[in-house]
Amino acid sequence: MGKVIEIPEECLNAFAPLSNQTKSNFTDSSPSTKYIIYRMTDDFLSSALVHVSNTTSTLATADASYNDMLSRLPLDHCRWIVYSLDPSEHSTLQQKNIPSTLCFMAWSPETAPIKQRMVYSASKGFFTRGLPGGADMFLFQATSRDEIELPVIVERIVEKYTRD
Repeated sequence: MGKVIEIPEECLNAFAPLSNQTKSNFTDSSPSTKYIIYRMTDDFLSSALVHVSNTTSTLATADASYNDMLSRLPLDHCRWIVYSLDPSEHSTLQQKNIPSTLCFMAWSPETAPIKQRMVYSASKGFFTRGLPGGADMFLFQATSRDEIELPVIVERIVEKYTRD
């Protein structure tokens, strides 16, 4: 069984618009959120919001948003990321008729303290189930940058949808 942690209202409120825009397949033209980065508090009892992207420009590309997200991940601390993958930004996803997908990424670099890695791993299931619709997210675990690159994520999603 996973470790039970508190999910503050701030974390839930940040997630709701991201989840809603993904469900609507990005048909709303309002500014969108591409990703949210969460962390656990130092006592490992609660989650906390680290960053919410606000893509207000239509000129912002998927690659730029994704690279911005990657640049915010520390090399020596764990994080949880929810990333909204819009198929209109990836020809491979469009060709395979893959819907908008919410991705939950458990960032657990090998250089993070072992206790932190263990607690994040044990708590991620509870955290995702605590987010409305979170149980439906596509889950990834990454310990290095090459495991979390956008082409790798897109490829894994294509594999999942073409296999099912």
